[in-house]
Amino acid sequence: MKKTGKCRLCQKEGKLTYEHIPPKNAYNGYPVKTLNLFEMHKDNNVNYMPWEIDKMKGKIKQRGMGGYYLCKECNNLTGSWYAKYFGDFVKALGGIVSEYRDEWPEVGSFTIENVHYLAVFKQIITMFCVLNEHLTEDEQIRKYILERENGSFDWKKYRLFMYFRDGNYSRLCPLSINVSIDNPGNPIFCSEISFFPVGFILYQDLPADQVGKGIEITNLSFYEYDAVGGIQIPPLKYEVNSIFPLDFRSREEIEGAIKKNFQK
Repeated sequence: MKKTGKCRLCQKEGKLTYEHIPPKNAYNGYPVKTLNLFEMHKDNNVNYMPWEIDKMKGKIKQRGMGGYYLCKECNNLTGSWYAKYFGDFVKALGGIVSEYRDEWPEVGSFTIENVHYLAVFKQIITMFCVLNEHLTEDEQIRKYILERENGSFDWKKYRLFMYFRDGNYSRLCPLSINVSIDNPGNPIFCSEISFFPVGFILYQDLPADQVGKGIEITNLSFYEYDAVGGIQIPPLKYEVNSIFPLDFRSREEIEGAIKKNFQK
């Protein structure tokens, strides 16, 4: 299938290629069922819990999660510069999750060696740029991705966090506004990408009095492209059971909230 449109990185009009989110080498080379919020609330799906996607009617993407977002040149550049090293990083995380599947530690940290810091970071930012078209309307971010050695990331405006994902639910959440009942005057702007075995949250203009969810890895942007080394990651794991960003409630908590709403 050939599609045309504006590339979400270089902003040029032309033929678009299929961009996997996450990359194909990060456990994303298999058919997947996808549903958006509207589709999940159709009549034939409303009787299922959010995590019962296998029972819902949705679209099957044979090539994995993703879409026609990038031109061939940008797809090839980011793939050769960043995606390979990101895939290695994700597979290392997947190995940890598999090893500790039966007994997940509550304290300590995991060590991952041979991490290409900047390449991993830039691949994550690339995914968020593809998911959030407005990001690359910012020339600074566009150049940051399309110039391999560019180290000018606006870490004061954008902060990146990660976590180990618990459950079988994946979600791609574009930038949204999250308002806390306890602090309605300080809305949080964020985008989230979650799949096996990890989730990433990109915060935009996170208020100074707010703490981001997850383990902050914005500091990976401080390294040069050729820098390679180890990284310590605490065993922070969140359950992902719904389509909503920053929703890490357990299945029991979601079921309880649904029952409570029906009783009103």
